[in-house]
Amino acid sequence: MAFAGSRLYDREASYTGLIAVDPSDPTHLVISSNVNPTTGKSLAMPHQIFSARVALDDDTKSIQWQQLTHDKNNENLRPMIVNSDKHKVIMWLQGQYNSWTDYYLDAVGIIVE
Repeated sequence: MAFAGSRLYDREASYTGLIAVDPSDPTHLVISSNVNPTTGKSLAMPHQIFSARVALDDDTKSIQWQQLTHDKNNENLRPMIVNSDKHKVIMWLQGQYNSWTDYYLDAVGIIVE
C-alpha cells in the first residue's frame, strides 16, 4: 500500500515509522515515512506523518497520501488513530529517536473530526 521509508537507525534495519488503520474506518490509514509513500522519493527530512483513504481497488500508485507534518527538525513516528463519540484524533510521537533505549519524544496530535 505504501513505501514506508528507511530504518530509524543503523543497528535495527526493521525499525520504521509504522502505519495505523482507523479502527472505525479501515479505509483511513496514517503512515510515518521519510519518503513520499507513493513514489518512494526521499523527503530530505526526518519521518513525517501522512494520511490517506484507500479503496479496495487502489494500488500503491493510486493512493493519494496527504502530508500532515512538515517538520525538518524532528522525527514523527508511531502514528495512531483514536476515536470517541465526538472526535477523531491522529496522534504520534515527535522528537529525537536514537535507539529503542535512547529517545526524546513527545506525544502530539491533531483533531480531524
